[in-house]
Amino acid sequence: MNKTFILLLSFIIFSCTINGQIIVPDTVEIGKMSSKQRVGSTRVVIDKIADYQFIPSLLRFQKSQNQFLQIAEIPNIDFTTKIPNIRVKVSQLEAQGGKLSLKKEFKLGEFDAFIALVPNGAEEQIVFAFGDETFCTLLMGTFPSNVAARKEVVDLALSAYLDKKIELNLEDQLSFSLSLKDSKYKLSTVNGGVAGYTEDSSFITVDDWQKNYFTVSVIPKPFDISLKDYSDIMIKSLGKSNKEDNQISIDVLNENITDKLIEVEMKGNTVNKELLLYQSVELTDNELIQFIGFAFENKKEQIELFKSIARSIQKK
Repeated sequence: MNKTFILLLSFIIFSCTINGQIIVPDTVEIGKMSSKQRVGSTRVVIDKIADYQFIPSLLRFQKSQNQFLQIAEIPNIDFTTKIPNIRVKVSQLEAQGGKLSLKKEFKLGEFDAFIALVPNGAEEQIVFAFGDETFCTLLMGTFPSNVAARKEVVDLALSAYLDKKIELNLEDQLSFSLSLKDSKYKLSTVNGGVAGYTEDSSFITVDDWQKNYFTVSVIPKPFDISLKDYSDIMIKSLGKSNKEDNQISIDVLNENITDKLIEVEMKGNTVNKELLLYQSVELTDNELIQFIGFAFENKKEQIELFKSIARSIQKK
């Protein structure tokens, strides 16, 4: 039996391994905050680790192509309202991959927490979240299905915490700039590298999303996939939702394609409302800049505004 024992006040118990299975205690204590590193411009802190490269645009710690941990801080949201969606996602992954090797709700310091390990062939996925009534932090990643990698990634995840003394500035988390001239849009959220903009600074939720808004994200270019194929995949994903009333039936109206840019205008229908959508995907160096806009009111005017904003995006 291989265990990691750490005395309280001097050490921290993260997890122990029994017969290859990860055991997480009911309460994971938090060590010295001074020994942790800040994750980008978020308030999340995590243990300093060797052999992992930090990718700022993704808020990801990556050891190899199939071993990484990606972090998202979602401020101004009640953790208890987010957990049901996370459980649904875990159940979907379990249905695809098989029996979970770990699923537990516990305390991470003063915060409520949830963790699950989902098999996926020769790999496993980790889904870990913690928070309170004011925020939710989500960590997701992949690792090879072996004892050493499993324990390494779980212990790394369990070393994460949120330092409320850090002042949060959403603009600092962006790897791009854009022009919002002649528009009412304001930055409302930055979630896992995806920036959301609404006209009233409100948040988009599963119960309150049928309003004008757009998102911008910058991601590494996927391997072995064309710009057109990537755009088609994203269009299909736009219509999907765990909530039936939120699903969108999408028809492509117009598509402009060059070597470095693809722009798509679409018509969508929900159960009770019609909307127009605009998506642009631009290739810059080895990254993709993706813009997705949803227009429920003043639809045609909004689409033209979305085009203008999308074309103003510049990498910092």
